[in-house]
Amino acid sequence: MDTELVSVRTSESGVFEPLVKAGEEVRVGQPLANIIHSYESELIETLYAPVDGRIFFIHNAPLTYANTAVIKLVR
Repeated sequence: MDTELVSVRTSESGVFEPLVKAGEEVRVGQPLANIIHSYESELIETLYAPVDGRIFFIHNAPLTYANTAVIKLVR
């Protein structure tokens, strides 16, 4: 079986707000998660699906650091 894991990384640190769950099918361009500024409570980043696939892994801690692979998709 030929599968490929695709990582979705943050560019900013902040509060991680998932919009999908593990096992869910997603389409390219679909919003997957938001990163919220920890002090100002403003949306600073939305992460989108780079490919069609299924959520294999999703970060479950409330905070995340910049450049962290918070979601992994199986293509």
